[in-house]
Amino acid sequence: MNCRSVFCTLAAASLVAACSPPAPPADAGADSSAQPDASSLPDATMEASSLPDASHDGSAPSDVVATDTPAGDAGDAGDAGMNSCALNRVIVTTSDGSEGAYVTGSVATRALTYLAPPMGASVEQDHVVRRAGCRVYDLNRSFGAGPNQLLELDPANPWAPRRTITIPPIPMVGAPNPYDVVEVSASKSYLALYNGASLYVFNPQTGAMSGSISLASFAGADAIPEAAMLHVANGRAWVALQQLDRTMGYAPPARSTVVAIDTATDTLADLDAMTAGVQSSISLSFGNPQSSTATTDGRYWVIASTGTFGSATDGGLSVIDTQTGAEVRSVSAAMLGGDPGAVTMVDATTAWVVTRPSADGGAQTVVRAVNIMTGAVAAMPVHQRAEPLGAIERGPDGNIWAINGSFGTNGAVYFIAPNGAELGRFVLPSRGDAGTTGTYSLAFAP
Repeated sequence: MNCRSVFCTLAAASLVAACSPPAPPADAGADSSAQPDASSLPDATMEASSLPDASHDGSAPSDVVATDTPAGDAGDAGDAGMNSCALNRVIVTTSDGSEGAYVTGSVATRALTYLAPPMGASVEQDHVVRRAGCRVYDLNRSFGAGPNQLLELDPANPWAPRRTITIPPIPMVGAPNPYDVVEVSASKSYLALYNGASLYVFNPQTGAMSGSISLASFAGADAIPEAAMLHVANGRAWVALQQLDRTMGYAPPARSTVVAIDTATDTLADLDAMTAGVQSSISLSFGNPQSSTATTDGRYWVIASTGTFGSATDGGLSVIDTQTGAEVRSVSAAMLGGDPGAVTMVDATTAWVVTRPSADGGAQTVVRAVNIMTGAVAAMPVHQRAEPLGAIERGPDGNIWAINGSFGTNGAVYFIAPNGAELGRFVLPSRGDAGTTGTYSLAFAP
């Protein structure tokens, strides 16, 4: 993705049609038996690493293909029990504007390695890593007709994926643009498609698609609801929809929507049994949700919405109580000092939120601490830096891991202590026509 202005940086591929795409590379990972083992992959230099229709249709598209590879399967665990696997590795996806690559390494030592594409291998330059249960997926988001791919990665050697799931093009739209994935149980996962009007249902053990869940009733005039993020808690899957108007240059609504899915029946859930009909959605206080985080028990889902790109005043945070099915708290951009981008929970009640106070990107990136139970925003920033941060995640080590969200300089992974002090960083090597390699997404893995 070569769209890198202010919060377009933080949104990654949210405005894919609004950016001028490069020619897509060949599909990646189809024959993982030809990939090298981790010992043959090149290293990079570590900098300061040692520093302290809402029904399940029951059918799968005929051209969806899942291929197993000799690497085998990871252990199964639903997202509700995701702590059953020790998360001791980190995976970062990278892009130089023409092709993607990976950074991987140890959480405990913060020793990271840049893994350039091996000879004859490639991965889509617009690719985002997500963990679902104890599995880690790379969502390849190519332009054009696709098909896009969902790769189940081997965290120790992402260039040898355990499984490749090919997603067919969407009629009249083209690339399905896989956007998020979540594991419901050992045998069922949901896949959000940004360019489609349905969630796909698949078996994470085999990769086989088993059906779909329509979100078409929540789409606007362009018939696409833009499903952006997923969360599973309390017997439901929660889907954050951006609901952009593509006919008006991807204009966001004033208030976007979260939809609840009953994971037992794969149908829209009823959040209000006392009211006639199926009340399956929550109206957020803000439009255009871009990132999210959840409390450890999964009950509270915190959604960061940016509103209109280029404006630093119309977004905010929404706190969803997945037990009651309601937005119980909102924190406006005015209270945050700027529209929110990346967000992560750092303890049971505190979220760190990346904000960019200036719409033109001229001011520093500011990270603020927010109490999601009271909505109180700390008076002083917990962290500041000149470059944008494309993602922040609290790591299994208790520190906060962040990535640089800019293509203007080489990407970096930052290690930040709970008090906001930078502990060190890993800087990517220069690559590609642009001369720089950007970091793109980050996830922790078994």
